[in-house]
Amino acid sequence: MTDWQHWVVALIVALCVWSIVKSIRSFFRRSRKGGNPCSRCSGGCSSTTK
Repeated sequence: MTDWQHWVVALIVALCVWSIVKSIRSFFRRSRKGGNPCSRCSGGCSSTTK
């Protein structure tokens, strides 16, 4: 692989990590504010808790 390909791969990995960290922070921020952290789940995870 050439040098520019390493930079492209590193950029893609960094964007994936940033996206994961952002979603985890958003989940905990909603739960800290008293909101339902499962409100945006597509599987309806809030209905499984009783």
